[in-house]
Amino acid sequence: MGLCRKALGALCVILCASWTVAVGQEAATSGSGVSDPLSALRATSHFERGKVRARLVRQVQQDQPETADQIVQAALAEFQGRHESDDVNLVGHCILLLGELKAEQATDPLLEALEDADLQISYQAATALGVIWEGRGGSGAEVQKVNLALAAKLYGEVPNLLVPAPGIALCRINNILPADQAGGLSVDQLRARVDQWVAANGSSLPPLLEQPWQMVLRLGLTTQDTAERDRAIAALRDKGDLEPIEPILGALVSSDTPDSLRTELAALLGALTGLPYAPPEGTPPWTQAAVSAWRAGWYKEVRQRADQKHADYVWHELEGALRSYLANPSDAAAARVADLRAALLYLLPDPDAVPVAASATVKEFLTEPLTSKGLIADNLTTLQNAQAGDLERKMALDVIRGEVKLPHGPVVGAQFVNPLVAIAYNEANTTLATLIGEILSEITRIPLQLNASTLDSRRAALRKWIEKAREKKSIDVRLP
Repeated sequence: MGLCRKALGALCVILCASWTVAVGQEAATSGSGVSDPLSALRATSHFERGKVRARLVRQVQQDQPETADQIVQAALAEFQGRHESDDVNLVGHCILLLGELKAEQATDPLLEALEDADLQISYQAATALGVIWEGRGGSGAEVQKVNLALAAKLYGEVPNLLVPAPGIALCRINNILPADQAGGLSVDQLRARVDQWVAANGSSLPPLLEQPWQMVLRLGLTTQDTAERDRAIAALRDKGDLEPIEPILGALVSSDTPDSLRTELAALLGALTGLPYAPPEGTPPWTQAAVSAWRAGWYKEVRQRADQKHADYVWHELEGALRSYLANPSDAAAARVADLRAALLYLLPDPDAVPVAASATVKEFLTEPLTSKGLIADNLTTLQNAQAGDLERKMALDVIRGEVKLPHGPVVGAQFVNPLVAIAYNEANTTLATLIGEILSEITRIPLQLNASTLDSRRAALRKWIEKAREKKSIDVRLP
């Protein structure tokens, strides 16, 4: 739980940053001497920025329409540089400003921001899109792109805190409901109204294979038409997205899901992951225990899928798991965060591989462990070098021992257990073998003493230790 308390604190800092009162600043100018059209917004305290933004909108709409392009470009630049910005409140006002100025040129960046790890940015991007495209629903390619992205966000697995904004935006764009009425609906009511809109406009939507997976899964879970359900599940299988996995697991244990659909969804899980849905013997298949067992196996399996698709999937799942934990803290939610973090530490090679768009909390979770991973890998290479002397190899082991003793050390070190076992199995130097035993003990929390004077005795101790590790089933240990 300590890991997630840290996540809660860090993410709360992000969410609360927009309400911090800033110290007044002097109006800014660029290096070329051209006035910054956002200088008044920058120089105003956070609580007063809404009034300044309203004045900028009035300036464009009534007083100085010729300033529109300059203001839009400045707001767009601030928004697109958000990952380097230390003023998330200003970024948020720029997003809302782009909406209020009907800046269609901001559509693609705003669509991208719907997937931003920062909850506030995602919420404001949806709101801005709803204002830009208000009342313009139809079959045009641009508005259809916006509708599909907002529907994906509405139907996706996100905390209820985020869901209303995409739903309200869809209602505004497509004249489903006035914005004030839509804002008064619950999440389920919003989804139901959008379901009606999707059903009524199905002929104007793209084929299932071209729709976001969230829309396709929603259809598969809610339709009463068996043929339509089969088409949706087939489309999910053909699309091959991994993101539906967690919602599918939720559907397997939902009382609203009939057994016939559960069977199809279980087969879909196997097709998407290559890991059959096979509950442990004696465990009923549609229970939380069965789902938890399959998920645990999948998280171990995904560690070996070292490609960009699986790394991106695990990253997105980690962001979602953090949001779910913050919405409904529990031991199970905390464990899921820890498991996904461990999997991502397998898949990313170093801190530079952490996605730029990752939330501050995820970056904090990953940066130090991945730094340790790089140090362990470098020093393991030294150990495996036949030309390295005993002193050089001891220094390498001292570095590795120091890294695995850190709080994140056992999680990172688990990736290197089998190479260390292979080295220990053939290590002639008792001092070095003893050090390796200490490192393996630290990583696995299973004591291992490799200080016997003969290689045969050390190998016998290593074999017994491997048997204990296999019984524990926390890590796959193999002899060379």
